[in-house]
Parts: sequence; structure tokens; C-alpha cells
Amino acid sequence: METPAWTKSISSETVCTYYYVMFIIACVVVGIAIFGLVGIFMSKMPLMFKVGAATNVLVSGGLAVLGAMFLYVMCTRALLEKKEKFTNGNMMY
Repeated sequence: METPAWTKSISSETVCTYYYVMFIIACVVVGIAIFGLVGIFMSKMPLMFKVGAATNVLVSGGLAVLGAMFLYVMCTRALLEKKEKFTNGNMMY
């Protein structure tokens, strides 16, 4: 299957930079959520609510960061290393 014509002008570096920016945004959002979690722990709420909020922030935030980093790593391995192998002239599988 051939690559669509409209995608040929998009470089591999641009695609990988997009995934890297998404990873940074996920890290910032999780950092903000952790600061919010500190505020929840300092409030006078029931302990089970605090534990539930902490579990939610840590699990969902961890999965978000891990997923974004996975996409970035896959992009760099699949697109950028493939490009380097083609430019070096020694295509290895």
C-alpha cells in the first residue's frame, strides 16, 4: 500500500516531535494533578476519598505518561532509525 500523497511532505522528524510534545504535555498535566493531590491531602476530607483520589491520579497519570513516551519511542525507532539506515546506504533488517 502506497503512502498517501498529502503525507509525503510531512517529515519523520515532525511526526516524532509531535509525539515528544504530547509526552511533555502529559508530564505537565500529571505534575499539575499531583500538586492538586497535595492540596487534597491537606484538606479535611475522609481518608478513603484521599486514597481514592491519589490512586486515580497516580494510575491514570502514570498510564498517560507511559503511553505518550511509548509512542515517542516507537516513532524514533521506526521512523528516524529507518531513515538513518537508508541514508547510510546499508539497509539492514
